[in-house]
Amino acid sequence: MILTIGLSALVGVSLGQESEKPKASYMPVVVEEDFAAIVTRMKAAKPELARKHLALLEARYDLSNRPAQGDNVPGKANSDGRAR
Repeated sequence: MILTIGLSALVGVSLGQESEKPKASYMPVVVEEDFAAIVTRMKAAKPELARKHLALLEARYDLSNRPAQGDNVPGKANSDGRAR
């Protein structure tokens, strides 16, 4: 009897948890917004996303423009045209 009650309670709890699904992180398969509205929304979000991506790149990598001095490949012409 106790086992039946415990099992019933366990099944009831697990069934109650299944009804609460987390919000999906992907775009919906059934699109409820027309294409023009999606394009407008995404174009408006593009500058902010580009700023975030650039900030991430700058935090991870040195993106400064510092060309190497001297010959990169011996025997080949430098950027100034002089061969070594």
